[in-house]
Amino acid sequence: MVNLRNRKKSPLLWLSVSLIIITTAGIIALIVFQENEWQKDIARQYIERSTEKTLNALKTLKKPVEHSLLIGRKWGLAGLYNLNDAVSLSAKFIPIMEELFQLSGMMLTDTDEEEYFLMPDSGFWLVRSWARGEPPDKVRWLQLDSLMQIRHTWKAERKFLPSSRPWFALALPAVDSARVSWYGPYMFLTKKMIGLTGSIAWKDQKTAKKYVLAFDVLLDELMREISAAKITAHTVNFLFNKRGMVLTPQDSLKEKHAIKSSNPAIHYSQCSNMLVRKYVEKWLRDSLKVVQPVELLLNKQVYWGSFHQISDHVNDTFIATVLSEDDFQSEVNNRIIMTSVWVFLIILVSTLMGYFLYRKYGRAKETDASWLIDKDNPRQSILDKIRQGEGRFVEFKSTMRMNLKAGKPGKEIELAWLKTVAAFMNSEGGVLFIGVDDAGNVLGLDADGFENEDRCRLHFKNVFNQHIGVEFSPYVKLDIYDIDGKDVACVQCSRSKEPVFVKTKNDEEIFYIRSGPSTVKLPPSKIMKYMRQRKK
Repeated sequence: MVNLRNRKKSPLLWLSVSLIIITTAGIIALIVFQENEWQKDIARQYIERSTEKTLNALKTLKKPVEHSLLIGRKWGLAGLYNLNDAVSLSAKFIPIMEELFQLSGMMLTDTDEEEYFLMPDSGFWLVRSWARGEPPDKVRWLQLDSLMQIRHTWKAERKFLPSSRPWFALALPAVDSARVSWYGPYMFLTKKMIGLTGSIAWKDQKTAKKYVLAFDVLLDELMREISAAKITAHTVNFLFNKRGMVLTPQDSLKEKHAIKSSNPAIHYSQCSNMLVRKYVEKWLRDSLKVVQPVELLLNKQVYWGSFHQISDHVNDTFIATVLSEDDFQSEVNNRIIMTSVWVFLIILVSTLMGYFLYRKYGRAKETDASWLIDKDNPRQSILDKIRQGEGRFVEFKSTMRMNLKAGKPGKEIELAWLKTVAAFMNSEGGVLFIGVDDAGNVLGLDADGFENEDRCRLHFKNVFNQHIGVEFSPYVKLDIYDIDGKDVACVQCSRSKEPVFVKTKNDEEIFYIRSGPSTVKLPPSKIMKYMRQRKK
């Protein structure tokens, strides 16, 4: 008997290995791609924390000022202001300015250019005013003490009209809405210091004249909060506007020319901090969106920055927060490590599951691909299997009923192939070629002496039903093929769910299985154990 076992690798095994490789490669590629998203996400978190502190400081600075402006507007609507009486106006506004430490000055003006300006000065109060009927090119100054007594008066050149100031133009369109508008940061003309101006407008119902009340807010406190709002050692916070003017905390950036000057606001092109300069330049050039983190490469170092407008009504001035990627790279690395660990565990579990599934089902799948006859090219498929020789899933029988040695039909010949068929069904399936000898020579079915093919099929069916049972016929398929002019019967046997026994002429039932290329009789004591293991 020829035993040429040439078993191919299981498609299930190759599929499992391929899926693991593809999945691993895909996950690694995803991690590499996701790293940038993690960097952006963590940068956003750091930036939001730093910006939130700065915005909260600004909100704390602005909220009481806005409240006072709203009260001042109500006084104006009630007709409590007289721009010709500077002392009376001072009595109203000095308590407000004493209460709000961040205020450096206030202005009340109308559309006729009448004005009242108040600011503290070395323990005294300075008042600048102009009313209708006075020389248009002169303003009157008063120095008041804490008891509202006039200590000194003088006149000076009127250098600008209130209507020319940006805060006036911003407030006037909202004359009916009680909305506070903010302008800045910018340089106050009188004090020569940087700050914001909040303004509000209303209209006198009797005269239809429009008024604007404005408070100047110094940004010294805000600058200190901006400097203190660092989340990491390399965080840089600063203010800038659309005109490219940058306002930086001097203690954090150490702008030499800013320290020497009382004006910490400079044009970004003159800023000695290259990081600030590049970010403002990028923002102005690329029209970047606010809030979204923006990546910048400077001196081989990656930085992330974001921009937030400081006013809900005027999209002119922004808070910028910039930090180095090195400050949070360890957190990104931790995410990569944790993700990699989880990926490794998933791949490990998947591999183990695939291994156990292969151990459990792999051999059955392996037989499905190895012994089935190719329907598209049956002749070549049969010849290939005959050429490989007998094995675990293939066996040859010379005849279906004829004993070639005795020269006559013999029951022992039928029982021989019945044992093989039952063994295939009790094991993992297989194919029996009848009309092929043990050496793989194609003999054909002529020796059996069937009148025609139908008689051959009927004989096979009767013998099978008699000794195995008609209930097992769905697991067996008989086809007869012409191989080089000789008929060969191909009996393809599928794995049976239930145990298959062969009944002998003495009504004895015998259980057969395949063991390698052989058919083996299994004793009754081992049948139950075999079937239990077979179902696992």
